Amino acid sequence: WKVKKQRSKINFEEAVSTININPKLAEIVVGTAGGRLETWSITKGTLLHQITESGPLISSAGYDRNGSRIISALEDGTVQIWENGVSLHMKTFSGHERIVESLEFSQNNKFLISSSSDKSVRIWDLKTNENVHNFDVGNHRVQDLRFAPGSQQFATAGTDSSVIIWDAKDGSRVRTLKFHKGKINTISYHPQDSVLLSAGSDRKWVLWDLVNGKSLLSHKGHTSQILAASFSPDGKRFATAGSDLFIKIWQYPQGEELGQLKGHKKPVRTLAFSPDGKLLASGSQGNQIFLWRLEPEISKTPFRKLDGHSDTVTQIFFSISGKALISISKDKTMRLWEVKSGNMLRILHGDATPLFAAALSPDGKLIALSNLTNDITILKFPTDIPELQDDKGDVSASGEIDNSASLQTSESDSDASDKYGIELENLKEMEKLQMTAEELRAYAVTETEDLSTVQYDLQQRLNLLLKTKDTCLHAAEMEKLALKILVIVPDDLAAYHALVKTSILKQDFATLSLFVSLGYFAELDQELYDYISILEVRNIFDNLRFELFDQSFVRQGNKQKIKLENCKGNPLSVSLSGISWNLRYPVEFLKNINSIPRLIDLREYMNLPQKEFQDRMFAEIERILGSKTPHSISYFPKTPEERSEKVPVGILNLNLEKAQTWKDDGMASFSLRKLGGQWQSYQTDRDNRIVMHLPAGSYSLKVAGVLRKTFFLIDGTQLDLSID
Repeated sequence: WKVKKQRSKINFEEAVSTININPKLAEIVVGTAGGRLETWSITKGTLLHQITESGPLISSAGYDRNGSRIISALEDGTVQIWENGVSLHMKTFSGHERIVESLEFSQNNKFLISSSSDKSVRIWDLKTNENVHNFDVGNHRVQDLRFAPGSQQFATAGTDSSVIIWDAKDGSRVRTLKFHKGKINTISYHPQDSVLLSAGSDRKWVLWDLVNGKSLLSHKGHTSQILAASFSPDGKRFATAGSDLFIKIWQYPQGEELGQLKGHKKPVRTLAFSPDGKLLASGSQGNQIFLWRLEPEISKTPFRKLDGHSDTVTQIFFSISGKALISISKDKTMRLWEVKSGNMLRILHGDATPLFAAALSPDGKLIALSNLTNDITILKFPTDIPELQDDKGDVSASGEIDNSASLQTSESDSDASDKYGIELENLKEMEKLQMTAEELRAYAVTETEDLSTVQYDLQQRLNLLLKTKDTCLHAAEMEKLALKILVIVPDDLAAYHALVKTSILKQDFATLSLFVSLGYFAELDQELYDYISILEVRNIFDNLRFELFDQSFVRQGNKQKIKLENCKGNPLSVSLSGISWNLRYPVEFLKNINSIPRLIDLREYMNLPQKEFQDRMFAEIERILGSKTPHSISYFPKTPEERSEKVPVGILNLNLEKAQTWKDDGMASFSLRKLGGQWQSYQTDRDNRIVMHLPAGSYSLKVAGVLRKTFFLIDGTQLDLSID
């Protein structure tokens, strides 16, 4: 080689221990003896990213073949994987004095609970990174722990044969459940009812009534100790597994055995239901992971085996979409698997010691992990894996791809489909409603092979429009761009911000309340959007939520002043109706919309009379929580002129000021279930009170996971309830 000239010169403050060139970009990765890992521009000689600042000597660092990930090996044996120059690693919690054996996230994604062989249970604040509570469990050495759904309580299973229900706020023991003889290995909360499942070394499983603390049903279900037990997501069955190598499926609440699964050659340590309940995953001490079909009937043999771990599989869980499975093992690795193919997609984490416990946050964005040290590691769930994107189709119970819910249209024999994937018949239906060609393209779905490029272009264009700060001039285009983006990325906060702006401009306060609520669970991709900071956009949504739609602001004596101007600069007189204020959205409804593309067509709710908006929304909440089925690409929304079936509506005035429950900034959580329906989670306003519209009928109310009241709402009347 002939070197004609020096391109650039980089001086380092520490001794360089490893260096490698990116195969795709003009950059290098450099590791130092002091543990610093950095990327540098070759052409400019400038620092691009400082990935780590200090630590053990980095013995090796390099890029993958695409140049999109960096793999570093440390002197202490740790292997780290960094995505696009940014680590999956977010933070580390330290405080336990011995091994962390169990982990669990709270349902609001704000807290993590951990138990350790140091005889303590700790609660960590994920925002402040502080250890906010520390419980001494004494001789009750914890084998498993779980947060109660929608409650400030949690349960622990111990070696002292007891299950203890704790108050997470003050550390008090709410109730002790005793029935087992021997240690209790595993517990699981029922997703709707106030029932807990426990199982242990006495080979028995027990169903507990948490209202009165008594056992509902028990059964010696195995011939040796039970190591794992879990309720299905719909709560209609549960699974147990143990040292006898059998996995058993049971009907809830009858306790009738529905089937046995056999195939493992060593004790089964961990179980996980898929989010739709159609699949069951199992992991064993023999490094095996099996996938089993539960529908249309329970399979007797696994339909897929995931091979890769070389030691005991200690924990498994499905991703929120159900497309991936995460496993941890004593072989020191955490692995990500594609369910539909059984292929290992990535080693998410490599460690210096065996991995012991893990948990996935309810929103699917964080993973907590512990090894044989005393620390807890928080990782981000990767979002850049093509195999897990929604255009690949959902996994059916047979393990095959179901493309009915994908973003891709099937190929047509006709050449009438343009590059936007609109079929001829669908195009004709759209033309009947006199939409322009621009409008057709705004709502059409792009072919999957161009999806990432189209998504990027849409987001960049929206970013540019939001930078102009001229909503009046760009309102129509902003709205169309936002709707197109949300078809592909349903939790795009910038898209919701654009819709908030256009809704205010149109004085459409019903949809404004919906967009503000959805924005609470959305995310801003700061690599794509630079028109605003994450703090600024969160403040905008918080101000709208707490000063416009939170009635405590007015109940505390404040005057609600909404100052708006039209596009000509003339002031507007605005007042909110009862429906805009009092129509509240279940947490499960909002989270589903933010996680499943095309689950809702937002066009159906724009520019509607208030009562029609409410009637449509009640029907949509019931549909989404009942089926979670996305709209097909040929679906066309109702027009504003159409009218829905009238829904009889009552008003609930609920006061939880004196209720013994976890309160976040004055907001108390509670759950409602209409007769024949599912439990739905809500929060009060910031004064522990709420006035809300609900379909008339018979309801049950849970506070802190405990059934507190049943009541009947009558059409057109208000019911006042106060819970002590």
